[in-house]
Amino acid sequence: MIDIATRINPTVAPAVSAVIAQLQGRHLVANQLVPAAAGATLDVIDPATGPAIGAAPAAHSADVPLSCGSAYSASPALAATPATQRGPALAHP
Repeated sequence: MIDIATRINPTVAPAVSAVIAQLQGRHLVANQLVPAAAGATLDVIDPATGPAIGAAPAAHSADVPLSCGSAYSASPALAATPATQRGPALAHP
């Protein structure tokens, strides 16, 4: 696997590498990074050059209850939040 951060601005590359390392093979559910229930991952391929640049979690039916339950629980609060506040929160968590 290659380090995608080597292709971006060197000033931010260490921070990008750290975030990518934390996300490898995990879903973001209820503000927590959790691995796929089955533990499987899929390679993320750089379409420009072909090599794997990361790993995404391979979701399984066992992941659905936690993910959907979390989304359902957040729905009332999210719906009550004005769009002008939701936008920035979703763009920069």
